[in-house]
Amino acid sequence: MNKKTNRLGIAIAVITLLTVCAEGVYALSTTTAPNGVIIPDDITFIPDPENAKVVFDLHDVIIKWNRSWHLIKEHTFKKDNMLLPLYLFNIPLVIRVGSLLSRGANGAEYTQLLEQQKKSSAAQLIRNIAAEQNHIPGTVYIMQELKKAGYAIDLASNIGKRHLSDLQSKPEHDKVFELFDNLFVVDYAIVPVIKKPDGRYFQLYNQTFNKEHKSVIFVDNDINNVRAAVQAGMVGIHFKHAQQLLLALQSLGVLS
Repeated sequence: MNKKTNRLGIAIAVITLLTVCAEGVYALSTTTAPNGVIIPDDITFIPDPENAKVVFDLHDVIIKWNRSWHLIKEHTFKKDNMLLPLYLFNIPLVIRVGSLLSRGANGAEYTQLLEQQKKSSAAQLIRNIAAEQNHIPGTVYIMQELKKAGYAIDLASNIGKRHLSDLQSKPEHDKVFELFDNLFVVDYAIVPVIKKPDGRYFQLYNQTFNKEHKSVIFVDNDINNVRAAVQAGMVGIHFKHAQQLLLALQSLGVLS
């Protein structure tokens, strides 16, 4: 075995060890309960509206994109958008879009890129299509029950401010947004952009909307976001569907 191969083997061993150790620390520091609930071991959660609040992600938890071909066609095949296919020949733009795709960017980031490239029609098209959202009825019902029980409800989403404004401008979403006490979203105009699952996102949330240091239940469909919230001292619920969320909140004593 030559020295180069030996060094490679050591490097792989070290990386593997660090990965196992990191996973072990995470596993030791939390308890995973039924129904997707993850609780930090150093937290004693008490279901009390005076000392606890529930924080929701938005997409695929409260609302879901309407993938209706009719709506997409309605927005896309307008006179102002007929030249959009020519953007495929803009190689630098295609590369940057590919970079966004590879790291799971959201609509706000695509909009920002296209506006920087002075592709205003394409940017507006993305905003229009992104605003076509349907409610997840079961989740909205649970939010209403939480309000009846006296719990404060906040939104913590990676959605951009303008995309949020697009949703708020639609009357059909009034019954959802009126349930929130606070809206915590990402300002993509500020560099560096801080969004979930970055731990700083949850620090900023606490500094802005949880100065009372209440216990926080954080609900998100992305397990990485949930884990980051738990590391920040929150009780996490990995959302899969509304019935599972209801059972999770019941297991915590938040709803009966």
